[in-house]
Amino acid sequence: MEYLSFEKPIEELENQLTKAHELADETGVDMAKTITDIRQKIDDAKKEIYSNLISSIKQNSFNKNSLCVVWNLTTHID
Repeated sequence: MEYLSFEKPIEELENQLTKAHELADETGVDMAKTITDIRQKIDDAKKEIYSNLISSIKQNSFNKNSLCVVWNLTTHID
């Protein structure tokens, strides 16, 4: 997946999540708590980053169509 510059914190967390899964698979160590914690951090980071993006767009008086595009992009993120 390609990340934009403001999404770097999400990219870093996604990499941590991948490494946690790999470690669990390779060693058999129970990483469930770590994986859950990282997923929560990813969700929190997405909410904060995209909320800030939407606020920034609103403050900079983009037209309604631009805001709708960003809203649609950010509300359908898993």
